Amino acid sequence: MPLTVTDLAVAIAILAGLPIAAVVLNRWKPRMGWLFLGAIIVFVVLGNVIEQAMA
Repeated sequence: MPLTVTDLAVAIAILAGLPIAAVVLNRWKPRMGWLFLGAIIVFVVLGNVIEQAMA
C-alpha cells in the first residue's frame, strides 16, 4: 500500500509535534514531558502487543 501525501503529512506532524510537546510540557511542569513520552511509548507497545495477539 503506497503512502499518500496525507499519510506523509500526518507522519511529519507527529514526528515534529511529539518532541516539541515534550519540551513545552517540561518547561511548563517539570517531568510532565517525560511522563507524556512514556505514555506514548506504552501506548505504542501495547498497540503492537494487541495487534500481534489478534493475528
